[in-house]
Amino acid sequence: MELLQLKYFLTVARLEHMTKAAQELHIAQPALSRTIQRLEEDLGVSLFDRKARQIRLNPFGKAFETKAKAAIHLLEEGRREVEDLAGLKQGRIHLAIMNMEQVREPLQNFLTEHPEVNLQMIQSSMKDIEDIEINREVDFYLTSLPIQQEGFSEIPLIKEKLYLAVPHGHKYADRKAIHLSEASAEPFVGYKENSPLR
Repeated sequence: MELLQLKYFLTVARLEHMTKAAQELHIAQPALSRTIQRLEEDLGVSLFDRKARQIRLNPFGKAFETKAKAAIHLLEEGRREVEDLAGLKQGRIHLAIMNMEQVREPLQNFLTEHPEVNLQMIQSSMKDIEDIEINREVDFYLTSLPIQQEGFSEIPLIKEKLYLAVPHGHKYADRKAIHLSEASAEPFVGYKENSPLR
């Protein structure tokens, strides 16, 4: 079974007229008839009821039409997806980001490999990024925590260990590990209050 056969079949099914379908497809009517006949031979059933010059879908044809439409739709989706991926060669990417430092080198490498890409970045806090959600211009959000809203999927890029630094002689100085709740009463030098890592 070939894609061309499916397209020809769907045109004939829609128009229910072999000559009109051949004209729309810009092929000779006998060639179209042979293509439909080969499709029916492949399936082992007739898809149309033929009476004189009239042609109508039969129950087999109607069932096959539904699946043929779905198959064409999936193939079109696949084509668009491939085109979107190929668009990396000349596309544009809008990126909302919290911290440039961790991704500076990967972004530089990406732009070196894809110099035609127009990369636009918005630097903002987690709260700003969650507000930006309604802006459909943003393609990717680079955050330290997942965005807890419907419609987002996440891909972990970087995993980092967090360390507690204390001065020599501190009661936790000889510890190899600590639960942060144990140090909750300690004074900290750390991130500002609205930082998600705080």
